Amino acid sequence: MTNSSQLLNFLVNDLLDLCRIKNGKFTKNETKVLIRQHLEELIDIFMMQAEEKGIQIILECAESVPSEITIDI
Repeated sequence: MTNSSQLLNFLVNDLLDLCRIKNGKFTKNETKVLIRQHLEELIDIFMMQAEEKGIQIILECAESVPSEITIDI
């Protein structure tokens, strides 16, 4: 439930950003995140649906993928 609410919050924030862009009032809000942790949370969101359909989700990250990246939230 927590992951689903975070996804919904992300979508709502994207819509708000689009409105700000359209009105010329958009500002960047950059932050550093742990990319692997966020990918695991994203997989958790879809895991139950995947299992119901007999689909296995596997996360594989190359060593060259940085552990932390800067994103606009």
